[in-house]
Amino acid sequence: MRRIVVLLSIIVIVLVLFSSCGFLLSQLITGTNQRQYNVQFFINGLPREFLNSGISEFQDVKFQDVKIDETRIEIKISIGGVDYSISETKISSFVNGFGGTFNAQESKNISIEGTVTIRYSTDTSFESTEVRLSFPKSTYTIPNNSKNFYVVFDVPYNSNVPTIRIIDYPYTYRFILVTSDEEFVKITDGTNEYKLFTNELSGKKQCTFVTERGTTKIYTFESEKGVLKSGTPKQVGITPDYEEIDLK
Repeated sequence: MRRIVVLLSIIVIVLVLFSSCGFLLSQLITGTNQRQYNVQFFINGLPREFLNSGISEFQDVKFQDVKIDETRIEIKISIGGVDYSISETKISSFVNGFGGTFNAQESKNISIEGTVTIRYSTDTSFESTEVRLSFPKSTYTIPNNSKNFYVVFDVPYNSNVPTIRIIDYPYTYRFILVTSDEEFVKITDGTNEYKLFTNELSGKKQCTFVTERGTTKIYTFESEKGVLKSGTPKQVGITPDYEEIDLK
């Protein structure tokens, strides 16, 4: 009788060990498809509604006459079956971008939707004005099946259709525009026109405009004070991946 009990105990232990090993093996196999995605988010341009208020007319209203009461960027992404919500309210992030890290199963696609809000007032306004720009949910292909890429919310001033671009990290190029004071800046590429404003970041008044390497476009940058510079993105593989444009 004792032998039978011992034998049954051994069988139970063996079954438990096999079961545990099987679970760990399945977890290991599943885990091989796990990825950590490093994503940088940038807003390329101010909503036209904000600019149509007359604030964008450099000769009429200077940025120093404008008070930015609030900026808010709300983004929802879905990747590898996992949903994430991001909310960013720093003004410096609105004009210089911000990053996020997301863990999910490997995926060829990402779904993105977002809302960009800016609330401001001027010397002549008694209440804040709020402008909101929405990007409807859509699915995008992750270029080169990359785990490091940029999500650019493109808002040309001369277009009624803002878009979202996904750019693989090696193909991204940043123009960092630096001014002496916080002020409006204008960016043109021969086709589109964008407007941003500079904000204090690491001791500099700056904003960031994101584009793609490999293009032969010549970008023109103009400060509120009329300082004019131009630049062209470096080719893929040439470091660094940015250029500082002095508009002081």
